[in-house]
Amino acid sequence: MTLFGCLLLHSFISAQTEKTNRKTIEEAQTTTADLLLEINIMPVMEQVYQKKSVEWYLNQKQLWANQIEHDKTNSNAWFNYYKAARYAGSLSNELLIILQRMEEAIPGTFELHYTRYLQSNRDISKSNELLRAYILNPNRTELYKEIALYFIWTNDQENLHKILKKWKDSGDIPAALNQYARNLLSTPTTNAILITDGEYDTYPLWILQNIDKHRQDVKVLNISFMDKSNYRNEVLKNYGLNCPYSGNDKPKIIQSLLQANPSATFYFSYTTSESILRPLQSSLFNEGLAYRYSKVKDESYLLRLSKNWEQAYQLSYIDSKLVGTASILTQKLQALYQNYVASGLELYDYYQAKGEKDKASRLLVRLKKIAAYQQKESLIDQYINP
Repeated sequence: MTLFGCLLLHSFISAQTEKTNRKTIEEAQTTTADLLLEINIMPVMEQVYQKKSVEWYLNQKQLWANQIEHDKTNSNAWFNYYKAARYAGSLSNELLIILQRMEEAIPGTFELHYTRYLQSNRDISKSNELLRAYILNPNRTELYKEIALYFIWTNDQENLHKILKKWKDSGDIPAALNQYARNLLSTPTTNAILITDGEYDTYPLWILQNIDKHRQDVKVLNISFMDKSNYRNEVLKNYGLNCPYSGNDKPKIIQSLLQANPSATFYFSYTTSESILRPLQSSLFNEGLAYRYSKVKDESYLLRLSKNWEQAYQLSYIDSKLVGTASILTQKLQALYQNYVASGLELYDYYQAKGEKDKASRLLVRLKKIAAYQQKESLIDQYINP
């Protein structure tokens, strides 16, 4: 049983003890099945950190609803109830009803203000709700990425630096993720545009550039944020880019960027969605943890691939145990690190073709260790011995 489960069980038993002083033992009894159901209640994390099945979210929704029935002023229960409903696929009308009930039950709380902001889908006009939540509880690390994004949208470099520094100092970002991000940022050539598409391949890069002053020449462009006019306008202006297409379709945004900026060098993080990469497949060349876009095949990409792995990359966390944090779980890091395998197998072929057997052998050991995190060693064997 987890510590959380033990605490919940303790509070449950304490409440029942008080009740038995007022009622008969028969009235206070709870079945074993009901008790186990309550113990299985869990915090609902954002899906980028921990994605569960719809059934799991529906179950948690009910469990947190039960907690609210016990105490309608439990702001943590309301917050988890809302997130469970949201991730279970509840319709907007139901989420609005939940929010209205929260406004009545827990006015002025961190959870209410943050939920209002989440319900707005990051509407910049609702950023006051985000800032109020931060004022109420400035140590809630899940806010830091949202606050950082807000300062990116508003081009507030001073406050962006402050929140990124606070995030770094909080210890919320695992060292292994920081090293992955450093290697990703080290991949492109000077002054290149690095297209990212997620959170793990974006926020840590901002910290590295703003706080650690690492590879500030690289221009990080998160394609998922381009549907926000504030972000799009600031990025295009600051990076000197053109994008005639004004819609929100990500593959079309990419095509517009590539066509309108022929002199720019574009890289795509390995974490970029397949819908974007697939149409560009013949023009993408593996240089490490990112693909370089080029209409003309140039074998020099293999030299850059080997140089990045051998000189630019820090690989200590490949050779040691991956450890996550409370918000960024170890399993997520293990999945992210599989990108080293995808990149490294082409490097293995390059070493083999050059007759560098020792390098190929050492690399293979590393790749199999990473693959073992997700029981994928056999896939490497199949690749090497088809």
